[in-house]
Amino acid sequence: MLACRVAAAAPVVGLLVAVLVGSLTSGSAAAFPGMYVAKHDRAMGSRAARVVLLRDGPRTVVTMQADYRGPADGFALVIPVPGEVAAEDLRIVDRRLLDQLDASTAPMLLEQWEQDPCAAPEPTVKPEEPTPVRREAPATFQDGEYSFMAPGASESAVIVEFLRAREYHLSAAAEAALRPYADAGMRFLLAEVDPGQVHFNAGGEATLSPLRFHYDSERFVLPLKIGTVNAIGVQDLVVHTIAVGRRFEAGNYPAALMPTSVLLRGEARERIGPVHAALLDAVLARTPGAVVGEYAGRPLGAWEGAELGALGAAAAPGLATVRGLREALVITRLHTRLGADEMTRDLEFAAARPIVGGSEAHPQVGPAPVLDPAMDGANDFMTRLLVRHPFAGAIACEAPRRGQWSEVSPAGVRSEPRRVRSLADVDRSLALAELLAQDLPELGVTAKRRCGCEVDGTAGAGLLGLGLLGLRRRRRRQQRACPEGQAR
Repeated sequence: MLACRVAAAAPVVGLLVAVLVGSLTSGSAAAFPGMYVAKHDRAMGSRAARVVLLRDGPRTVVTMQADYRGPADGFALVIPVPGEVAAEDLRIVDRRLLDQLDASTAPMLLEQWEQDPCAAPEPTVKPEEPTPVRREAPATFQDGEYSFMAPGASESAVIVEFLRAREYHLSAAAEAALRPYADAGMRFLLAEVDPGQVHFNAGGEATLSPLRFHYDSERFVLPLKIGTVNAIGVQDLVVHTIAVGRRFEAGNYPAALMPTSVLLRGEARERIGPVHAALLDAVLARTPGAVVGEYAGRPLGAWEGAELGALGAAAAPGLATVRGLREALVITRLHTRLGADEMTRDLEFAAARPIVGGSEAHPQVGPAPVLDPAMDGANDFMTRLLVRHPFAGAIACEAPRRGQWSEVSPAGVRSEPRRVRSLADVDRSLALAELLAQDLPELGVTAKRRCGCEVDGTAGAGLLGLGLLGLRRRRRRQQRACPEGQAR
């Protein structure tokens, strides 16, 4: 058995492994792949957790962070691992890097205005690559928060007896959760926490530092069942995976995708959280128990090549040989909500074909175009929600060009994308039909009609097929009849 104190990780290494399992609503618990044990029998639990899964061949790099609710006495995390882990390979990473990844992949709401259909088309200009933003130096976490042990194969096989020998109290539920992993030959990590090194807020909650470790195994799996020991109610699970040229989906739960380029009414601008939650709930009602894809594409924002390369050199050596690593990596965001009775098996991941969707070039979900028969297409999918304002001025030209949209308003103000990073305190009582400006027949949702107008489900596609003057006049009358942002 190996034991060591955890040292702070190099900040550059931490960036690449950032993959999240997201924070949860009040009354629900975080689905982190482990459980708490202590030398007392008082209640413990977690409301939020974040988990990292980077895959490089058989190597999986895991970064996980959990909060803790319970007595400020000595406690520990027990984490089952499919492969052998060396305690000295454990690291602490900067929690802000997890925030950055989540913010770049969460469903996004855009507000757009239709351009003058009679204006001459502007020349197409290739957008410039964004200039990387230098972040402030990551925080230094305290040494001594954790003491790690990596029990060997023989100790892992009798993990219940091993923990009891260390005077940890185990409930019948905890023992029942641990034994199947031991019987399957999995290893365990034991992260003992010194509460004197942890800050507890006034509500008795503490957020632990993110931990990173890696192991080699042909199985690409997230142990979910063990997390039900500390669970209360429905668990809201967000997982990001990172791999070269590959997106992932659930291999042993139903797989689904979020609808994208969804048209919303104007009042949805300030309700991105409830809309996101209502859309996810609608997908899960249509496909119960599904793990839902919300993003698949390359890293966005200030992800620098040097940082990406450093991750490969430190934890995933296979990435060190990849040219153009930032362009080659694919981030997949998966989201689901499961009750403890539904989490009957651990979550296994399966490689999936590339997809596109949520862009002007590819508004709807579809297979990625293949330019070279010897290669797969490139993943470029995001969950995009749209509030669109049709052109309200006079249309006097013979051949109007409808459906040309911009994030710049007629007043010259650019609309910034809105994202929700967490559904922690989101109101889930919203009736989705109230804020839709189009029907979603794939989800069985019909937008609520208002002011006697019909919902225009083609608002984003232009009106090039409506060449008759009478139809154009009728549409203008409908625009005047409906308030801005409502269905027409």
